[in-house]
Amino acid sequence: MIFLVVLCIILTSIVDISFIKLYDLTSKKNISMDVKRIAFCLMVFVCLLLQLILLRYTRNVIKNESKNITQLKLFNNIAYVSYCLTILLISILIFQVFYFNYYNSLILILIVLITYGTASSFIGKTAKLLIGWYKRNHGFVILIYLISMSLIIFNLILTNLVVNVYLSERPVKVREFVGGSMDLTAGKFSFLIYLHKISTVLSFFSILSATIVLSYSSRDELVKRLRYLIMPSLLLVYFLVSYFSQDIFTTIFASLLQSDPILFSSILLMIFILIKPVGGIMFGITFWNISKMVNYEKTLEKYLIITGYGFLLLFSANQSTSLVLGPYPPFGISTITILIIGTYLIMIGIYTSATLVSKSVILRQSIHQITKESNLLELIGTAEMEKEVNKTVNKIIQETETSK
Repeated sequence: MIFLVVLCIILTSIVDISFIKLYDLTSKKNISMDVKRIAFCLMVFVCLLLQLILLRYTRNVIKNESKNITQLKLFNNIAYVSYCLTILLISILIFQVFYFNYYNSLILILIVLITYGTASSFIGKTAKLLIGWYKRNHGFVILIYLISMSLIIFNLILTNLVVNVYLSERPVKVREFVGGSMDLTAGKFSFLIYLHKISTVLSFFSILSATIVLSYSSRDELVKRLRYLIMPSLLLVYFLVSYFSQDIFTTIFASLLQSDPILFSSILLMIFILIKPVGGIMFGITFWNISKMVNYEKTLEKYLIITGYGFLLLFSANQSTSLVLGPYPPFGISTITILIIGTYLIMIGIYTSATLVSKSVILRQSIHQITKESNLLELIGTAEMEKEVNKTVNKIIQETETSK
């Protein structure tokens, strides 16, 4: 059921972003404004409802199987508060669109601040955990995931800044307009855009490198080892080509662009719009593979699957730059709300997996004997165990000194 929920969220996100990507390539008269408003509301409703199902599912998992991990309840409350604030703001936005035939740009700015701010805090907590584990256990896998999380935080913060700077330059009240989208800043923030592009490429490349390192195992047969290198390499080429498609295809396919620019551009957009969901699947597969290896421990298996879903949702949702030149009504809002649940799943999945492994000697020994794919679990589990031991020892020392 959870797999179907995640799948529906991704499909809704793809449709949502497609409205923006194809906005300047289609006639504004093909779809009436009433239909656009209804489509916008429907996608928002479906997306938020499916996220609520994921939040409730995760809360039940924490309540039933993680009674000793009280810190998770705080993170769960933060996710719920952010989700509720997002619903409130989107409700105001929908009311404005239907009743006043405009929406206030400030509402979009607040939604972006909440979603990206919450996402940054969850990834920041994950990075903080990785720093603590790396100090106790200097594993290369932990280090490369720490670098990846740091670059993702940087990209989320920079995206938050770029989008809100551009939104602040738009009219206070955004209404229906006939023409195409345009950059109202006249290139004033070109450096920020360039920096954002670099951070996006670096964050994508870093998590891809971490996936290769985590997945690669010298004990596997040659075909499997090649697969772990070829598949991510193809994904990287796909990402780079899609990200710089305008520069590449303008030169290579100049004649086709001149003969039928709308059709050719539409085909390219529909092909490359899948790059981030495909990347998310690639990053999630590694954790899903590990979950199969430890399926004898159902709780751990569940949290590893949750982590994989988190990476899939994170990379599918991080597309708020589309809001900068977005049409009316503001398609793209549904997609960025997914960031909260995506980063939340990553944080609790990694944290709880480490906690579960740290509490079981048998589980750590079993993981050590499986393959190098589970090396991250072993490293962070051992580091978390050492941290808890140090806490216990320090507590005993303090109690002893107090009794004296």
